[in-house]
Amino acid sequence: MSTDRIRVLASVVGGLALGACGGGGSGSAAAYPPATGTGGLVTAFGTSGVVSVDPSTGDDELIAVLSDGTDLYLIGYDESPGAGNFQWRIEKRSLATGALVNAFGTAGVIVSNPSAADDSPWGAVHDGTNLYVVGFDEVNGAGDSRWRIEKRTLATGALVAAFGTSGVVTADFSTLDDQAMAVVQDGTNLYIAGYDYSPGFGDWQWRVEKRTLAAGALVTGFNTTGVRTSNPSGADDEALHLVQDGTNLYVVGFDEVAGAGDPGWRIEAYAMGNGAVVGGFGTTGVVSANPSAGPDSALHAALIGGDLFVGGYDEVAGGGDSRFRLEKRSTTSGALIAGFGTAGVVVVNPSTGQEFAGAFTDGTRLYLGGSDSSPWAGGGNFEWRLDRRSPTTGGLVSAFGAGGILWSNPSGRDDEPFDLLIDATHLYAAGYDEVPGVGDFRWRLEKRTK
Repeated sequence: MSTDRIRVLASVVGGLALGACGGGGSGSAAAYPPATGTGGLVTAFGTSGVVSVDPSTGDDELIAVLSDGTDLYLIGYDESPGAGNFQWRIEKRSLATGALVNAFGTAGVIVSNPSAADDSPWGAVHDGTNLYVVGFDEVNGAGDSRWRIEKRTLATGALVAAFGTSGVVTADFSTLDDQAMAVVQDGTNLYIAGYDYSPGFGDWQWRVEKRTLAAGALVTGFNTTGVRTSNPSGADDEALHLVQDGTNLYVVGFDEVAGAGDPGWRIEAYAMGNGAVVGGFGTTGVVSANPSAGPDSALHAALIGGDLFVGGYDEVAGGGDSRFRLEKRSTTSGALIAGFGTAGVVVVNPSTGQEFAGAFTDGTRLYLGGSDSSPWAGGGNFEWRLDRRSPTTGGLVSAFGAGGILWSNPSGRDDEPFDLLIDATHLYAAGYDEVPGVGDFRWRLEKRTK
């Protein structure tokens, strides 16, 4: 599997992440207006509102961003060890200015390169004291990725020795691709979603684990083993993201029940305590939808009150023309909520190329963020896009950006966001741009008013 978040998650499905967005006219073509309302860059942060980092002349991509209220933690990978050798990279930066915090790691940066092949984090969470980062490494050989979980202190970034083995938990379920994609925590335990290849070649399955924050041990009261697996088809089924409401877990991704090459949206609900399926949710704890005969996938979810918002894409417009898809569903029944968009669904198709997005929130506001290929013009040119939408109707909130939308196309090549952090006053959009040159991706972090 490739190692981008939103768009690259989608390529797995047949087209991509895992996630998000920013934008607002910085380098955009004239057709894409800058912010006229909220959403403007905060110029005191980084350089005119943007932090850029280019550790190598290859692939360097910022996957996730989170905050402890004082500082930011940036999670991603870089290719500085050499071509074809991605390494984990974690940075700690000031929430106010974007400057590196020197007490963390080495001058604000930690790198971890377990293997000479591709190693990448996919998601992270913190508990106020420690940082938990999940992803994969290829210690067992190229093409045999395994789950990897690291626990580090927020203060210095040092590994916490009591967790797993010297601060690291690894698990290899097959001799092929096994990857942890996303993580949440409840103050006592971690819940990790991803996939493994243990059913056999060409047959990925969903995997959700519950582990203790303290030691990383599996919690056997969760489905008797600490693990839930789900293998709805004999082809590719992948869990890509999860959220929790204190009672239940909602896991989103795709399955290929309709047939190989025709992935559809899949949402599963489990009780956080014992891992039992939530029987009233969908059909025996599962909601599935297959809008088109091409690739469709849920990518990133968010909770507002008792409602579940799921962002992703579908290919209803035709082969190679994926479009944003945003669904609003009841957390109780999984049913679409009719007053939102059209029968519970908002779709947006900015171009005849590829669009991929996720749903994000601060608990009140709703954002649909990802990349679109509107500036494509016959070549590789993805841009960042962020919509603010009403959680009630799905309509654009016109006070944000230009009529509810922000765009950002820094390079005229491939620029893509993967994650969005929203605090009390600002948005932090994380991803990459190709400003250094073709094939040389660099980390990009934007700070904007919300």
